[in-house]
Amino acid sequence: MGRLTCRRLARLPLALSGCALILYGSLEGIDRTIKILHAFGYADSNDWRDPIPVPATETTPRSSSGVETWMVMMTKTLLLE
Repeated sequence: MGRLTCRRLARLPLALSGCALILYGSLEGIDRTIKILHAFGYADSNDWRDPIPVPATETTPRSSSGVETWMVMMTKTLLLE
């Protein structure tokens, strides 16, 4: 196929697509995961919304250790070829 030059890149059909990422867990676990994704260059730490507590239900009870479950979300726009 050869090298991808600027001229060839300009002829490729490109599209934008949105993707929502949601993390569930303890605040410490969520914070660490966000830092790892930032280190990989996937998302900036400031791209995430503020964490919110996940209410306990019969299907998702609180953990026996008493650690509250939290959720954070971000939307990432990707360039698709």
